[in-house]
Amino acid sequence: MEQVSLTKEELNQIIESAVLRLRHDDPSPKTIEMINDLKEAFLEHKNDMEPVIEFFHTVNSLNKFLKWGGISLFAFLTALYFFIKKL
Repeated sequence: MEQVSLTKEELNQIIESAVLRLRHDDPSPKTIEMINDLKEAFLEHKNDMEPVIEFFHTVNSLNKFLKWGGISLFAFLTALYFFIKKL
């Protein structure tokens, strides 16, 4: 294997041309196929996760209800206790 010496400018030109080839507007069919496969996998994963996300929303709502319901019940019972104690 032959060793090649490049100047800094030549190396920069090679890197810039490689970057420009990666940023072109017309991707290859294989790239498009890979992106579509990733998109399908992501949508499948998202659909699988929707029930879990809905479950966490339900648990969070129930937790808020129980917390504020418990605080309200405690305040009501405390007020009732002091009201009855005054009688």
